[in-house]
Amino acid sequence: MSADSLRHRCLSLASRARRHVLGACLTLLLALLAMPAHGQGAPQAIGTDGTLTIEVRKGQVIRLPQPAATVFVADPEIADVQAQSPSIVYLFGRRAGSTSLYAVDENDQILLRTMVKVEHNLSGLRQAIDQLAPGNRVRASSMDGSIVLDGTVDTPVQALELRDLGERF
Repeated sequence: MSADSLRHRCLSLASRARRHVLGACLTLLLALLAMPAHGQGAPQAIGTDGTLTIEVRKGQVIRLPQPAATVFVADPEIADVQAQSPSIVYLFGRRAGSTSLYAVDENDQILLRTMVKVEHNLSGLRQAIDQLAPGNRVRASSMDGSIVLDGTVDTPVQALELRDLGERF
């Protein structure tokens, strides 16, 4: 094999190696561009068949993976939704129950489909119970849109006060 032939073969191999390395770099670059930017994190509740739980009179910000053309809830008496921008949605719990939340882009592709479960503000209720009846043995839970108080108190008056308190929540 002549020196020219050997040099031509080495150049051909180097050229193919550069094309493979360039192709691998391009694939890696495209994969990195498809990932969310650092600090953005994964959008909340994006996808299908998930459940998002919020409390009555509380809200949650949801970041969509791309701009939405339409955002809506199936039952606006349970939860309210407001688009702060095409890709940021604010969800607000109105009353206990469950509904569905959807976001659709301009091509009618579903960006978000999730069940929204709105629960009573039980943490606030528990604090109020502790203030009204210190040392109580009462549990508060949410069941089928109602608040259930279960346990014992020291007096019948405390029981009536706690029942009235539960009704306000």
